[in-house]
Order: sequence, then C-alpha cells, then structure tokens
Amino acid sequence: MEVLGKVVNFSPKGSLVVRASSAPQPGQMVVDRRQRPVGRVVKVTGPVAAPFVIVAPVKDLEGPMNRLLGAEVFLQPHQPVQHQRERPREAGAVRRTPHNPRDGPYRQHEGGKGHRDRYQRP
Repeated sequence: MEVLGKVVNFSPKGSLVVRASSAPQPGQMVVDRRQRPVGRVVKVTGPVAAPFVIVAPVKDLEGPMNRLLGAEVFLQPHQPVQHQRERPREAGAVRRTPHNPRDGPYRQHEGGKGHRDRYQRP
C-alpha cells in the first residue's frame, strides 16, 4: 500500500480533503490503515510538491467520519476493471437506429446509405 497522506479537513459537500505527498490518479480507491475502503479520488488541486486530494467517501463508511480527521490514508493497489464484452451479432441481424420523427419509432439501418438516398426527387 502506498501512503497517500493525512486527512486535514472535510469539505462542505461531505468530501475528505487529504494533504498528499504526491498526486494520485482520479478514480483510485483510498483505504485506511486497516484496508477498509474510505472513498475514491475525485480531484487533485494545489501545489505540485504537496497537493490536496479531494476524496468522495463511500456510502457504507464504518463509524463516524470524524475518526478520519488527522488519520493517515493509503492508496489501494490498482486493480484493472474488466468490462463486459458486447455480444456478437447474429448473422442477418438488423441494427436499429434511434428514433427519428420522420421515420416512425425505428427504421432499419441501410449499410452505407444515408437519408439523402431515400428522399431524392424523381
């Protein structure tokens, strides 16, 4: 675990303000000494040498937030996020386009043909 810094204040919106030794990436998870989740890094501001880090607390934070004031917090090692894959389309499947008032609720997508080809003058 990498040390992020110490909690120095709370923002009016309920976020934690941490005085850090280096700037973390937004979205990284912040944990306490016992590796319990505290929140996620939202914003990094202030001087480069010792930036302030704004941390949005997790909803199920154990105990009162006041216990974190002055406490040292850490960055959780980065874990890659696995995204769900899009299912492959079946052969002959029709792709639908969003609603257009002129075309009814849905129209089929003609591969490569635009609306200009459909509405040409005779």
